[in-house]
Amino acid sequence: MIPTNLDLGKLLKETNSTLKIGYLTYIAGLLNSIPSRTKDLYDDGNEYIPINAQELRKKVNNYKPYIQFLFDNDVIKSNHQYIVGERATGYQFTDKYLFADQDWKEINGFTLLKSLNKVDPFQVRMAKKYRYLKSCMDDNLKIDASAALDYNNQLYRFNSSVTDEQYVYNKSGKLEGKKTINAHLKFRCNEIAINEIIDQKWRFHIDKNVGRCHTNLTNLKSDFRQFITYNGQPLVSVDLKNSQPLLSGLLFNPKFYSTETEKTEILTFGKVMKERRSISNKNYKKIREISLYIMMLNNEFSIGGKGFQEYFDFVQSGTLYKEYRKAVFEATGEEIEKKQIKKEFLRTAYSKNGFISQPSAVYKRIFKDMAPEVFEVFRLFKVGDHTLLPRLLQCIESIIFLDYIAKRIRSEYKSMKIFTIHDSIVCPLGEEDKVKAIMTEEIIKATEMLPVFEVEPWIPGIKESPFYPNLKIAI
Repeated sequence: MIPTNLDLGKLLKETNSTLKIGYLTYIAGLLNSIPSRTKDLYDDGNEYIPINAQELRKKVNNYKPYIQFLFDNDVIKSNHQYIVGERATGYQFTDKYLFADQDWKEINGFTLLKSLNKVDPFQVRMAKKYRYLKSCMDDNLKIDASAALDYNNQLYRFNSSVTDEQYVYNKSGKLEGKKTINAHLKFRCNEIAINEIIDQKWRFHIDKNVGRCHTNLTNLKSDFRQFITYNGQPLVSVDLKNSQPLLSGLLFNPKFYSTETEKTEILTFGKVMKERRSISNKNYKKIREISLYIMMLNNEFSIGGKGFQEYFDFVQSGTLYKEYRKAVFEATGEEIEKKQIKKEFLRTAYSKNGFISQPSAVYKRIFKDMAPEVFEVFRLFKVGDHTLLPRLLQCIESIIFLDYIAKRIRSEYKSMKIFTIHDSIVCPLGEEDKVKAIMTEEIIKATEMLPVFEVEPWIPGIKESPFYPNLKIAI
């Protein structure tokens, strides 16, 4: 999908370029396809799309002249920000193309098409392994197109947060202007995601590192779930509350550090290594050292002091984020928005160890004071590689939800269609009690932690917004 006013053939002819139009079309299309599959990309006011050079080279080996051509002809711009191992360079359309309508464009070129259509053996294996989930993505899964697209239009006006006098219209009545860039980008991503469901262009992709399942539903912003039905019936999601912190409780259980893969009900490090390639034997030395620390905590402190006990009381009651928000307010006077508190907590828990000495690491120091033993174990996991902790927890999550919970539901209730959104199971409205019962049993078996759930029916509702009176908001 590229801007309708972008005539790459004309540009190639005018510049006497010998570059291939198919490759240019593919690269330009990434500025729409990447954000449409990364639903939170624009939430922090970001404007640029990170394009991983290594991944791009797999499709367009000699990609640099193509990027340069798009620069030279004012098609794209860049933030020129690249950090090795952390951040890819970001690109975006220039204003001329950013606010234009977008439409699907056929890609030509035998070599590129061969590369794009190349079957990934890993995804073939995963499609077979999780056929009980992939088979649910069929033509009975629908979205109320007119309601969803209308909602997206209203949401666009709401997100713009500017008065009518600040809007800039072109001759055809289209909205333009830098003040509306972020709102426009969100609008476009939502529109692509909605249209892919309308056109039934199903996605089913298993992450190669942590095993998470990515589909049209995981990429759809939560605002639009109210418009989704299956076989004409509404759906409901059963979400595990404060899932990552709860699953982290497994890291404090000495049984987890076993290399056993078969004989235990509890999920062990050995099972994680067997099922997920992101965690391997090279991590085992560190894991072994941490297991000794955990055994010490068990022997000397009955797993820690007051901070530890409070942390897991909060986790198993589903109130951790609420209590963390309260602790931040008491320490700083700052009141973090409820919808942001999960993101802030995970950022605090997963950030590099050295960050704690920075003046801006106030929230991290609050977490350390709140649960020092938990903080220390998290710190140990991040020594030398701060990504190990989040990768390990996401591996644990994906195994429990995809391999245990979803598989058992589809085995016991063969006619029930379900979908996963990472730490939640989506099922037909009215079936949530059956789903919740299996989720509870499987999580307790795998982690020996008591889960708490939040049930959210996907039913359209109308709530008047103080900022935009006619904005529909899912209740």
